[in-house]
Parts: sequence; C-alpha cells; structure tokens
Amino acid sequence: MASSTDSIYVVTRSAAIKAAREAIFDLLSSPSRHHLFDGSGTVLAELEGPEKLYLNAKFRMSMRRSAISYRIWNTVVEFDEPTVIAWRHVGRHVWRFELEDISSEFGPATRVTESFEWGNVHSKFLYEVLKYPAQNGRAIEATLEKLAELASNGQL
Repeated sequence: MASSTDSIYVVTRSAAIKAAREAIFDLLSSPSRHHLFDGSGTVLAELEGPEKLYLNAKFRMSMRRSAISYRIWNTVVEFDEPTVIAWRHVGRHVWRFELEDISSEFGPATRVTESFEWGNVHSKFLYEVLKYPAQNGRAIEATLEKLAELASNGQL
C-alpha cells in the first residue's frame, strides 16, 4: 500500500518494494523499460535515447492519452545513482523517483517515493481544471504497484 503526501504543486506517493534499490534504479534509468512500470497507461515505447539515462540525457517516448498519440522528448534533470532520478519534458513538470534502503526481514527492500512536481508549468489553472494532480496521484499509486509486482516476479 502506498503512503501519500501531497502539498501545493507536488503530488507524492511512497511504497516499500521488496528489492534492492540498485535493481529498481536500473529499471528507472532504462527508458526502453518505462512502459513496464508506467501506471498512467500513457507510455507506449522509447523511440530515441540512451540505453541508460544520465544527468542531462535526452530521451524520446511514444505516448498515448485517450485517443491522442504523440511523441515527446524528456530531459533528465536529476541523477544520483542509485538514489534519485528525475526528468521533465516541455510541459515543465518533473517526475522524480527517490530510493531509500529500508530494513526488511525478507531481504533487500527499498522505499520508493515518486513525485509529480507541477509548480513550474505554464498554466497551473489548466492543470487544476483538467484534474492532472489527482489523475497523477492515482497513476503514481498504480506505478508503485507495478514496481512491486515486477520485483515480486523477479523481473527487475
């Protein structure tokens, strides 16, 4: 179960995942695998970019929202292996993943915190009207569930 911490312009969820943070970070830093854990249902595939992300790396994704397909470039804006990775696209909001080792009687475990930061977007009013913060909160919860499922199935 994900825990929730929201503040103005930041939507955050956390969950304990039974996997080493290095394995989780490897997945997060591999854009060709982003569709495996995406909880929004919008990420289809990587089109261009490095095999493994790094600070300032650019990667292009194929996306779909409702009936609209599009392609979008992202830039890695934070990278501290294996603890933090964040990227943004032209919309200026940031997706951030923070990984922290936690104790577990079952072996390696990691607290994964994902944040959707939308304080720098051009139209906060539009984001509110379209309910993007609430939608992204639900998508983050689904993403964390998918990460946990991948870990439990040995697919990291």
